[in-house]
Amino acid sequence: MFYQWSSAGDRMVVVSKSGPSDKRTPRSDVRRDTHIRYKFNDTGWFDDKRSHLWVVDARTGVGERTTDGDEWDDTDPQWAPDGKATAFVSDRTGQAYKTSRNTDVWTIPAEGGALTRISDHSEAEASVRCSPDGKTIAFLGRIWARQHPKIYLAPASGGASSQLAVDGLDRLVADMKWTRAKTILFQSGVLGAYHLFRVDLSARTVSGLLPGERAVRSVSAKAGKTRVPCQRFSGERRLLRHNGSSVENPRLFHS
Repeated sequence: MFYQWSSAGDRMVVVSKSGPSDKRTPRSDVRRDTHIRYKFNDTGWFDDKRSHLWVVDARTGVGERTTDGDEWDDTDPQWAPDGKATAFVSDRTGQAYKTSRNTDVWTIPAEGGALTRISDHSEAEASVRCSPDGKTIAFLGRIWARQHPKIYLAPASGGASSQLAVDGLDRLVADMKWTRAKTILFQSGVLGAYHLFRVDLSARTVSGLLPGERAVRSVSAKAGKTRVPCQRFSGERRLLRHNGSSVENPRLFHS
């Protein structure tokens, strides 16, 4: 189960699975599959349960399901900064368990309602992230099947084409995070190491912040302040501080 707290800390959006089999007792161990995609390595056999979003009140514990459907999964929800909506990823073609790879980025009001499509490609999108000012949504997308995913930007209001965030990106992007309205950080592997990179959205450029034989872990970025736990391959651990344009290097702890 995945969940994320709202910025106010009064609600959380939760991904949970449900389906028709929740309401009936199995009568046989015989399976009847009606989709081309019916199992996956490590995951095993698919059942009739699908992942959907619930918004849970932290005070009362009451949850309300905001998405539904039997032919798709809704995943990776992210709150808008004002808490009025959530963005998420879903293949709404109705072919998700057949031949489609077309996951898109969507938004929905926090209390449920009409969906707004944000992305505009016919291939897979993922890793939706809302900007600190709530005006822009970043996501990873591709325009053909075997392309490495690129960072795209689109208005959070929908109705406009997405745009590449940076020219000539040749890294596999992981753990993407906004730090400011015009800055995104991400992690990527480099010759066996795991480095931190900074995207300047104004200049449409990407630069490395932590070179060398080290592995960046679990970057925390809130209100323009960034903490970067990392480990040198010698075994020394550090907690670094990013000030928006460069990395300060205090050794806050080591082992």
